[in-house]
Amino acid sequence: MGAGDDAERELRQALRHLGEEYHPDRAHVLARVEAGMDSRPARWAPAGIAGAVAATVLVAAVLVNQTGGSVPGPARTVATETGSEVTTSSTLSWRTSATRPTTGVTTVRSSPAVRPTSRRTTEGAKDADDAAVGPVDATTVALPPTLDLPRAGDRDWVVTGARNDDKVIRMKAGTGTVSLPEDVTGAADPQPAPVAVNWTGGYTEQDRTDNTTWWAAPAARTVFRFTLSTVDRPSTLAVYTGGAAADVRVRAVFSGAGTTTTTVDVPRSQPGGAVVLTLTDQAVGGRLSVEIGASSWSSGGKVALAAVVLR
Repeated sequence: MGAGDDAERELRQALRHLGEEYHPDRAHVLARVEAGMDSRPARWAPAGIAGAVAATVLVAAVLVNQTGGSVPGPARTVATETGSEVTTSSTLSWRTSATRPTTGVTTVRSSPAVRPTSRRTTEGAKDADDAAVGPVDATTVALPPTLDLPRAGDRDWVVTGARNDDKVIRMKAGTGTVSLPEDVTGAADPQPAPVAVNWTGGYTEQDRTDNTTWWAAPAARTVFRFTLSTVDRPSTLAVYTGGAAADVRVRAVFSGAGTTTTTVDVPRSQPGGAVVLTLTDQAVGGRLSVEIGASSWSSGGKVALAAVVLR
């Protein structure tokens, strides 16, 4: 007995079992199987067992379609957006309708469920970065030996401590949004400064070259105060300050949709510094109040202010 005969006998046996298990009219199915098999040549399966198995699965699908049930579907590998692969399996299901005929051509439709892939959006990443900074960011740079006003891009500026009458010089053609600094202590006077300030187009003094004095007052928590009345666009506000025997502190309070306080220190080990307050998109439409004082000081400590520049 050859391999083809063995395969035929195994297939007959499998089909009989399927008929017994799934079809209500067992005798009818078995008769059809016997008749169909006897009408084929004796060695019908040169492909061996693989062909027999394929035929068995096909007949099983037809029998299940007539009675209702399910057959396991193929496994699939799905590539996800992250580059990983996930192996899933599906089940193809059918249900027999009471009005569907059991003879003739039967249309089988499967609709395996597909689970949508979740996606993390990165839109607004830039906004998120801006939110982490807030409306006001601050840095400190060294005082320049000379400050020339105006520079390209300057929109408003004020100079303090240049006159013995305590008058503050401001940019004549400026926006006027930087208020004249107030001496909270009432004791500020012109004293030698480590920075020379030159200006043109000022009021009440038109121009000056090599001004080397700034306002200085005894150290206190708050010595000078001024405001930026409105932030009309993203800008920078530079405060040229310093002191002696004191750690100078610049405290900026932004008021807009909420209130944000930014504090920057200029240590006494430095002769002074330019505290640059960067006003971001979030600051537009708000208002800024700035106080200059000392976080700590020794006897005789002083806090000084030379200029404020809006760009």
